[in-house]
Amino acid sequence: MQNFIGNNIHALRVNKGLSQTEFAKITGVSQSAISAWERGESTPHAQHVQALIEAIPELVPDDIMSEELGYAKKILLHPNTRKEDVIDVPLFGSIAAGEPLEMLTTDEQYPLPVSIHQKHPHAFFLKVEGESMNRTLPNESYALIDPTLKEIHEGKVYAVSVDNSAATIKRIHVRNDGITLMPDSFDPTFEPSIFSNSDKTGHTLKIIGQAVWYTVPYGRSI
Repeated sequence: MQNFIGNNIHALRVNKGLSQTEFAKITGVSQSAISAWERGESTPHAQHVQALIEAIPELVPDDIMSEELGYAKKILLHPNTRKEDVIDVPLFGSIAAGEPLEMLTTDEQYPLPVSIHQKHPHAFFLKVEGESMNRTLPNESYALIDPTLKEIHEGKVYAVSVDNSAATIKRIHVRNDGITLMPDSFDPTFEPSIFSNSDKTGHTLKIIGQAVWYTVPYGRSI
């Protein structure tokens, strides 16, 4: 049997620009449950469908539970109701816009406009935590990182791992004897981190990739 309920749920979630975690909060279940629905491994109970209808007033039960009248087919038949085509890309975890922190891995995904994905097909999202880059990347925004863009260019923003574990995201200033990780914040108390080629402390830096785009999750106030 075709997974039309899962297809309807996936079409609805992506069209609303929601991650699986955000969608899970609406329905009162876990992110793994949403993933299972979309893969056709299980189906939502009536109370979960009702929670969706209450959260998204234009929905009716058939949008989720019907194959012929479902949301997936509605989007195909009425393309004007569809947002820009999107594709789910990995959300690998959190990265610090502040003091470096250990990157937290997840199995989450988040929708990205296809037009952006075509330019950066290997890119992934990292959740920004902290205020040291809030002129460019708001706290709790999702920064899109392209791991193929590791060559350093003056003034660009990069995700960087420190000592192969902790990670941060900063604007890079290139110096003759090294690089400086520059904050870009409305808070003047954040200070740059200087890494010299002659540094004897043994700290190592590795470029994870360049930040090329960002988005603010659905429902977050700015």
